[in-house]
Amino acid sequence: SRDNYIALKMLRESGSLAIAQQMIEAGIDVCQEPFLRMLLKALKSQRLQDLQLKTRLLVPDGCLLMGVMDETGTLEYGECFLQIQRWHESNPTIVSGKVIVGKNPCLHPGDILQLSAIDTPALRHLVNVVVFPQKGGRPHPNETGGGDLDGDMYSIIWDKSLFPAESFPPMDYEGPPPKDLDRPVTIRDVTSFFCDFIQND
Repeated sequence: SRDNYIALKMLRESGSLAIAQQMIEAGIDVCQEPFLRMLLKALKSQRLQDLQLKTRLLVPDGCLLMGVMDETGTLEYGECFLQIQRWHESNPTIVSGKVIVGKNPCLHPGDILQLSAIDTPALRHLVNVVVFPQKGGRPHPNETGGGDLDGDMYSIIWDKSLFPAESFPPMDYEGPPPKDLDRPVTIRDVTSFFCDFIQND
């Protein structure tokens, strides 16, 4: 039925509720099965809440990935490598061309970078991560809202209609200078630093 087709399409695009997908693919009717209907209503409620509270939108030509560094030193400043494999695809796809990269929160127009995604054979073993170059005066992750590569997630979009009309230089996210001690570091110093970090994070 049309209801089953729409429900299955939504589930596949969102990559969620595998059990519901299997039930629909097995021919169970969305309108007749109470458990399946309940799962779909819960997904709908979650999506509406995400839209209302977090403004999460599905961008087909985009993804949210963890950032890693190019250990091979192949990428140049201004480049990135991006190979994605969605849950329903059997083979990964290499994205090539201009992409925009950002991180949440995005507080400054310069936090959105425009990079060139290039196919790099030495990096093809990396899937579902965005690979940033180790070259350049300042790391690209730091240019996107002061990010780093300790687990930060980056939004990458290659839909040209969503590119900003103009680009801005990245904001300077330099941290305060390190505190110099005229003595060896003690456990009390480490404890104090850790407590300050937790309090200010």
